[in-house]
Amino acid sequence: MSTDYEKLVKDHLRMRLIESGWSENLNEIIKNSVKERLAGGQFINAIKFEQLYQDVALKARDLISPNMELEIHTKLNEYLSLNLENEEDEDDDNLFSSDEDTRSMDVDK
Repeated sequence: MSTDYEKLVKDHLRMRLIESGWSENLNEIIKNSVKERLAGGQFINAIKFEQLYQDVALKARDLISPNMELEIHTKLNEYLSLNLENEEDEDDDNLFSSDEDTRSMDVDK
């Protein structure tokens, strides 16, 4: 898969999430989670990524509208389909080159 296409897909999805306000909302959820943990007596340097992830993952997913979710799934499916097609093409190329290598080995004997 072309890394250019991969970058385009990632950039598109990132921009759509920013445009929809999802990124700002996510930042607020994370800030609130940190504040709650601090208020509960946890030190800032003791807060682990995994803890924050557990606190915000479901809330963050719920912030994505059904239309945005459909768009994300569509883009990811396009990317994966193209990626699989390219891998199959590479496998075919390798298969043919293997046959040629085998034939040339037989001729050399």
